[in-house]
Amino acid sequence: MCFPAKLAHGHMLALRNSDVDRIFTPIIVRGLAKYDCIDVDFPCAVLHGYGLVLKNNTDAGIAHDRPTFEWKNRRMREKQVARYFGDTFGIDRKLVRAALVRADACQREFEDALRARAEKVIADVEAAGTFAIVMSMRPYQTDPLINHFIGKYFVRVGVPVIPADALPGLNDVDLSDIQVRVRSNSQATLYAAAKTVAKNPHLELGHIASFGCGHDAVVCDELERIAEEAGKQVLVLKLDESDVRGPLRIRITSFVETVRQERRQVKPKTNGKGFPWPKFTEEDARRRTVYVPNLSVAFSRVIGAVVENSGIQVRVLPLADDRAIELGKLYLHNDICFPAQINVGEFLRVIEKDKPDPNTIALGMHQNCGTCRAGQYAMLARKALDHAGLDSVPIVTSGTELQHLHPGFSIDMKMQIQLLHGFAVMDALEDLRRSTRPYELNKGDAEAAFETALTALCNNVGNGRQAVFDVLEDAVAAFNRIPLSGEPQRPTVLVLGEILLAVHPSANYQLETYLEHHGLEVIGTRLSDFFHSGFVVSRAESRGWFERKSLLMSLVDKTCDALFVHALNSAEDIMSGYARYRPRVHARDIYKSAAPWIDKIHSAGEGWLILGEVLHAAEHGVNSFVVVQPFGCMPNHIFGRGLTRVVRSVFPHVHVLCLDFDPDTSLGNIENRLQMLIMNARELDRLSASEPSGRYRQLPSPRPGAQPHARL
Repeated sequence: MCFPAKLAHGHMLALRNSDVDRIFTPIIVRGLAKYDCIDVDFPCAVLHGYGLVLKNNTDAGIAHDRPTFEWKNRRMREKQVARYFGDTFGIDRKLVRAALVRADACQREFEDALRARAEKVIADVEAAGTFAIVMSMRPYQTDPLINHFIGKYFVRVGVPVIPADALPGLNDVDLSDIQVRVRSNSQATLYAAAKTVAKNPHLELGHIASFGCGHDAVVCDELERIAEEAGKQVLVLKLDESDVRGPLRIRITSFVETVRQERRQVKPKTNGKGFPWPKFTEEDARRRTVYVPNLSVAFSRVIGAVVENSGIQVRVLPLADDRAIELGKLYLHNDICFPAQINVGEFLRVIEKDKPDPNTIALGMHQNCGTCRAGQYAMLARKALDHAGLDSVPIVTSGTELQHLHPGFSIDMKMQIQLLHGFAVMDALEDLRRSTRPYELNKGDAEAAFETALTALCNNVGNGRQAVFDVLEDAVAAFNRIPLSGEPQRPTVLVLGEILLAVHPSANYQLETYLEHHGLEVIGTRLSDFFHSGFVVSRAESRGWFERKSLLMSLVDKTCDALFVHALNSAEDIMSGYARYRPRVHARDIYKSAAPWIDKIHSAGEGWLILGEVLHAAEHGVNSFVVVQPFGCMPNHIFGRGLTRVVRSVFPHVHVLCLDFDPDTSLGNIENRLQMLIMNARELDRLSASEPSGRYRQLPSPRPGAQPHARL
């Protein structure tokens, strides 16, 4: 976790000793955009979610308010803030609105004064023929404690410092050729500042990065690309709470001297490619094969079948092996999350092995989540392909924001409905396999039945709803016929977390196989809940946070939500005929378990699904949980690891194990921690069987806000 987040815990405790009456840490899921190139400001998951972690992990003993806001426009901001201060403190809404107007004016005055000062510094260095350093950093890194008083190191060697957000004219900088997705005000500021520095011979660029910041891996790469094309370099400084005065002084002094020497020479400029990247056109749709990496094997095969039904050829790639992981790490930034390295590596591995004609293939990438690195996967893959000499290979994505890169492909409503039904049945097939495989008499029967059913699903996913659910009925009958060993019920463990790591066997180093081999039965997270939750959140934005959506968009949200519920309920009805049936609930009911702690619109990555699934499963007898996440995954630090204390407060006996994965994960360390969970799971299972009260199977005490559930 980054230093500013760690510091917040100490700040909370300091406030406790400062006789303050209340602590206010608002959760701002989206903010107002300051730049024309973005529609809305997506703060990082840590910035907008840390109020949730602080409230649930720091005992300050003071009233602590953490209201959730989502400001897509000024109207939403005004209504939400007025409601909060009116309902909480009885402040008249007209007074709140007047305060907002005055606050905006004060902010503009401050920014104008900051820009005026920067203009003066720039004019001075231009007149003197010297240079200033522009420090690219996020707003909270202007705190001297966090940036280690970095300005003094430059000033001592005669170089003035300008914060990036003080540069004049940033909103006028054209960011259309930025080669990553710009999703927040801070990102737009950093890129606009870099382009300003690139054009001004009297400015140089430094950037403060935080250890454990997933976004910085993307940002640093792009800042360096912009600078290199201008014949400049970026001073990247990774700072945390460590005392770095000696190394910091050496790095800065060396950088300043290098810049001074280079300024005496003619600096070469490179010609960056920029846009346009190769596009996937309608002609490409007829002649290229789209190579699809794995989210899970079943997911990629189902989505591949749906895309093939639209007339596009698809090849689902083999699961990543060691060489694929090596290639992903080679062509992507070391700090890019493991799932991106896995997917890019799977593609590059096939290219290396099979050597297909680049003019006949394309890469398909999933695209989601505006607040984490998953929203950058397609852009990261583009850079990796270019570096690997595959600059003619286009990329298609499942999202709509990059539609200009693949005008020959889009997922229409017909395909979406096919996917919805396909995912509902696919998840049920995964449940059948997981709940049968540990108990089968003849090893391999469950895998064979699953493969037969998955093949049938892919063959019928385009043949209508009834054909899809007929596949599930046949699968339930097939699994019921599998001979079982008679082994008693094993302890169960729920594996969840970052969606790809939770369901991709290579990414989690065969986690499910390991747990089964050591005597546990695995319950898996469901991909249908992941996609369904987006519509649950979207509907909540209109209902409780004053978003005005068009009639069409509201209808789409309502319809898709209802279709998911109907499809999942239909799958449950069929699954109830399975001999080892374990009921599952959909995203709406999962949220009910998390509702006392998280607002419905507060979602980044898997969001409240993680806490909701853990609490819901714990209420129904599951005592062991493995939450997996890529190293540096900010959303999962908030909603996974950051909320384990909530789980323990309600279910003190359960074991929640959070595991970080990357290409260099120590498997010995992972195994040691898993062994502790396995031993604890066996003991909890023994205790639950011996206690008539069911202490280890039921909610230990009534929880405020808990809702009854029709299904498990």
